[in-house]
Amino acid sequence: MSKVIFFEYPFNEKIRVYLRLEYLFKHLFLFSDPKGVSAISHHIAISTLFEILELMERVDIKNYLLQDLEKQKTVLLNLRSNINVDQQILENSICEIKQNLISLANNGKPGQFLRDHEWLNSIRGRFSVSGFTPHVDMPSYYFWQNQSFEYRSKNIEKWIDSLIPIYDSLAIIIKFLRASNYNKKFLAKNGSYRKMLGGQVYQLLRIMVNDNNKVFPEISANKHIISIRFFNHDHELKPSHVSQDVEFYMSLCNI
Repeated sequence: MSKVIFFEYPFNEKIRVYLRLEYLFKHLFLFSDPKGVSAISHHIAISTLFEILELMERVDIKNYLLQDLEKQKTVLLNLRSNINVDQQILENSICEIKQNLISLANNGKPGQFLRDHEWLNSIRGRFSVSGFTPHVDMPSYYFWQNQSFEYRSKNIEKWIDSLIPIYDSLAIIIKFLRASNYNKKFLAKNGSYRKMLGGQVYQLLRIMVNDNNKVFPEISANKHIISIRFFNHDHELKPSHVSQDVEFYMSLCNI
């Protein structure tokens, strides 16, 4: 069975931050997975934790999420009188959003628990140093790395728990955003495609390509125009624009 690959392009910085956080959380959960994780995996998990903190410090992520959750709740509440909508699924979604609004609102400043952790603060700066060597540069951290897997896992689980309200709210918003439109088939003549938007505002562009085509898109987009060019790799992995027609699917998403 052939595989499809999804590519995404955010139309604004807020959605770009959402996608970056989603990517980092996936790595955080992967490398903190309790199924036989090594000290090296836990090292990557902590490094990713610091990346999430740094990204959240640049923007008011909590306010972004609260606003989008409230907006989506209003949209769903207006569907209660729509006979074409499954009311049970609708009520479950509204309930989920309300629960996350409460959890997020009561969570305080995102990441503050981690910033107040003296030991994490003591090692955070070292992670940005090129060639950081724990047993030479940070004996306290190296000692922690050599503790039992169970001990390290409990620490990391506690640190991650403080960010779960952010992750849960983020996951809901991205889920609704991606589901806000359906994929339509398009053809890129000679490997290129353009679409005029006429000022229509979108938040996310999604492209689905069959892996059998062995191509990837380079995307440029704003509220006026979408420009997509498809490339493949030569034997040295240098991108090369393809000249053949490429069939792909695209959706323009907005909530």
